[in-house]
Amino acid sequence: MAYVLCLIITDGCITDTGKISLDMNEKGLLGKVRQVMGSQHKITLSKHQEGLYCFHFARAQLVKDLGKLGVLPRKSLNVKFPAVPDASMKDFIRGIFDGDGSVYFEKRSKNYPVRAVFVSSSREFIEKLEVTLQRLGLPKRAIHEQKTKNGIHYKIRYSHENSKKLFEIIYYNIQNGGLFMERKYKKFLDGFQQGRSCA
Repeated sequence: MAYVLCLIITDGCITDTGKISLDMNEKGLLGKVRQVMGSQHKITLSKHQEGLYCFHFARAQLVKDLGKLGVLPRKSLNVKFPAVPDASMKDFIRGIFDGDGSVYFEKRSKNYPVRAVFVSSSREFIEKLEVTLQRLGLPKRAIHEQKTKNGIHYKIRYSHENSKKLFEIIYYNIQNGGLFMERKYKKFLDGFQQGRSCA
């Protein structure tokens, strides 16, 4: 549920009427989220964007609990990093990465191509995330501001070797049924394999 909470924070939308929606391209992952939540609500194709799947549901107590954690309607600019138990923190961070993170290959680096990035519109959120990742063994990273047409985004970025450490942190329990986005997981593996073949 820590993972699901973070998907709602990063990819979800909460309306003023108490409805929650999760929209993403990964229908299989949405199906697993639906199962974990014990929901009977349908997953439907978006009418506005090709290839996008939508999972909408309404749970008054969940919306209330999310509000206590600072997850409110129109949350993207002011969302706070909630108090998450240490036992659930790695799952929570995997949810952050699947919602607002990316892994890509640095074309200028033949031997060590993988880069991992977290992005948020809330500086407070990403500052707390960066400190939490330090506590889990990653090095201190600068927070970069990037102006876009939708406002300012804040980023932290990790090198190839530190992306390996992040990979080990967030995918620690996937063999035991931990939820994760397969597309990003496989891209990490492809990048690490490419780095070994070029070394």
